[in-house]
Amino acid sequence: EQGANASDGTAADYVAAWQHIHARFQADGVTNVVWVWDVEGDVYDHGAAYPSWYPGDAYVDWIMWDPYNWFGCRQRSQAWETFASMVSPMYSWLTTHSGTAGNGDYLAKPWGIAEYGTVEGASPTAKGQWFRTEIGQVQTQFPNLKALVYFDSNDSSSSRSCDWRVDTSADSLAGYEGA
Repeated sequence: EQGANASDGTAADYVAAWQHIHARFQADGVTNVVWVWDVEGDVYDHGAAYPSWYPGDAYVDWIMWDPYNWFGCRQRSQAWETFASMVSPMYSWLTTHSGTAGNGDYLAKPWGIAEYGTVEGASPTAKGQWFRTEIGQVQTQFPNLKALVYFDSNDSSSSRSCDWRVDTSADSLAGYEGA
């Protein structure tokens, strides 16, 4: 996942490194690798930079991003989000920018969610309901999504306290199992 940190190097450095590694794999005859360009999906803070971070259509097999429903964690107030409201900004960005000047042909690639999660909501059934509606939202609103990888972890670091596990409540687990 490419960050926006200056200490990580420039976008050009990132692209050059990606293309170099890709070329080395090709030169060595490696054919069992799938090249996944995975970004945060924060189009509000990074959308303008994404075209400069994209390694190029010839170097990318999949496009993925990492949306989260941060409600009540990260020690700050966050609005509750549905799966659709988390996924929509990057999905729309990719759809709108695909093939335009300076952008890749994003629509020619399969898309997926490399990691995502939700915490418990304001009601005891919010997380379970979130899971129950997720697959329907994928099927009706996001036909380009071909993979979903859930982040089933309890992040209890001092700066976050976010419990993403699917079994944080009986209703959450039932919703996940029923999805």
